[in-house]
Amino acid sequence: MDHPLPLTLLPTPTPDRARRYELCASIEALEAQVCRAVYEATGVELAPVPESARIELSTLQLRFAVRTGSDPLPTADQIRGAASLIARHTGRGPVRIRPAGSADEVDVELSLRALERRHVPLRSLLAEAGVAGPHEPVTLLFGRRPDATSLRVPAAEAGHVLMAGGPGSGRVAGLHTLLAGLAFRYAPFRVRLAIFDAPRGPLSPWAALPHLVGPRVTTAEGCQRLERRLVRELVARRRLRARQPTACFPRLVAVWNRDAAPGPLLARILRQGTAVGMTVIYSLTAPGPRLLPAPIKPWLTTGVAFRLATPFQSRLVIQCSRAVALLGRGDAWALTPRALTRVQTADLRLADLGRIAAATKERSAGYARKVG
Repeated sequence: MDHPLPLTLLPTPTPDRARRYELCASIEALEAQVCRAVYEATGVELAPVPESARIELSTLQLRFAVRTGSDPLPTADQIRGAASLIARHTGRGPVRIRPAGSADEVDVELSLRALERRHVPLRSLLAEAGVAGPHEPVTLLFGRRPDATSLRVPAAEAGHVLMAGGPGSGRVAGLHTLLAGLAFRYAPFRVRLAIFDAPRGPLSPWAALPHLVGPRVTTAEGCQRLERRLVRELVARRRLRARQPTACFPRLVAVWNRDAAPGPLLARILRQGTAVGMTVIYSLTAPGPRLLPAPIKPWLTTGVAFRLATPFQSRLVIQCSRAVALLGRGDAWALTPRALTRVQTADLRLADLGRIAAATKERSAGYARKVG
């Protein structure tokens, strides 16, 4: 197999699937509620700036100006104190308030509800990213940012990735988005995959990918064998790199999607693998000290947090508590080495996964016959 998977495997987004859902309340009503809440909290009278409201991927951005003759604009800390009152008035927490470009204006950010957000069709996301060129570095595709651009991070820059999210958060959709980005954009000689999942886990549709270095692993004993295999690959790559400093390797991405205590060899893979083109995607439902021991956590340099139950879990992943207030269904915060970014994962349906599974099985069988 010389080429990545074709985008024709995925359905073309229909206008209904791609449209933005209508707000449950009018923007004028929300602006009036914000003005009333800020006045009750600070005594400052605000007026909406005409035609300044805009709907982003998962938030509604509103801009207000201080009315003539009103009290002067309070400090940023005093303005932020009104956020909880705005959330109660509008029912749209969390709320962010920050000074705008002008000295007498403020921006208010309200969260959109789940059914008000735009779908992110996987085919559109992959078409935007495009098929990678032969010399283009391998990138990890996490989803779409609020400015409607895709969040793609070079694998060498991202290092190893920690993904976490509770039930209904969209964590599995995030894994599907990442795996689809690798399978559709890169041929098997560019990217190799290893998957550790539950026996009937959500990653089973990818079990026939020609990119896999071996069968999908579903048992603790199989995980130990996989770790030993990865360590042998790590040692071989390090020896080759010592003899040939300019040697290049296919990017090897190992996906751990199971809440099980890590094996003793995983720390070595994390510590030494980045330098020789190895990336670990460590996906958890409930991150904690047992699943993230001291030898593991420091090497997970990129964090993607979906909705989590506690601020402690959120801080383990993205170093702040913002993941507690996420909306679910693919809404996430991604902490990369460059910045903390809000991101929405792709909308991938079960029918799409079945179509991908059937096509990859057929193509992998043809590839095996060709090699044989």
